[in-house]
Amino acid sequence: MRTRPGVRKGWGGSDGVATPIEGGRERGVESPVRCLAVLGVLVAASLVGLPSEVVAGRASSSTEPGDFDAYVLALSWSPQHCRTHPKERGSHECGTANGFIVHGLWPQADYGANPTACRHSGGPSNEVVTGMLDLMPSAGLIRHEWQAHGSCSGQSPTHYFRDVRSAYERFTIPPAYRTIRDTTVTTLGEIERAFIEANPTLKPNRLSVVCDGKALREIRICLDKELQPRACRDGGRDRCPGRGITVFPRGSSPD
Repeated sequence: MRTRPGVRKGWGGSDGVATPIEGGRERGVESPVRCLAVLGVLVAASLVGLPSEVVAGRASSSTEPGDFDAYVLALSWSPQHCRTHPKERGSHECGTANGFIVHGLWPQADYGANPTACRHSGGPSNEVVTGMLDLMPSAGLIRHEWQAHGSCSGQSPTHYFRDVRSAYERFTIPPAYRTIRDTTVTTLGEIERAFIEANPTLKPNRLSVVCDGKALREIRICLDKELQPRACRDGGRDRCPGRGITVFPRGSSPD
């Protein structure tokens, strides 16, 4: 859901570890459950020979810029977002027939929670925001993604959004999703095959498909820090049914 037009927030929860959770508990307060989880991670680390101090630092979400292991490139199917947010009918995103847009490029941790909302000295300039609108058609989304995720990249806003564009341009959107004009019902396997056929560097464990119920919402691609495809930490676990997935067409009206 979004806290205000143009800003996505709260995509964590049931979506699992491949999605950074935005928000959450107050800093400095550790629940008993959290402490037990940290202890469990340390015990597991000792069993597999990992340095406990390395894993301990990752057992809770880091707010230190640059302290991460990989990225997730999230590509949002814009028609689904616009159908479920009728108040954004006239927005830049929903007022045009967008298909896949960039939701974000999210730093990921191999162990423990993913970093979010790291300390930083300032957000993207108006020039940077304007330059990203072709991929992320909402100034609010761009600024929010910097605050929640880009701030943890260890880079300046200019260099972070340069990486966002570079990551996006490494992949080809399958032809069917560039021209879709009618509501389509498909399967999870067909969606994955379309992306893998269009992008030979992808494999099933390097991407995941996310749905709202039975409606396509997002494709997430796992990348290393050099923006090359890699296996997802959760093995590319999908959040969609196997069959009967609805893909609403570009330019479709909100519900």
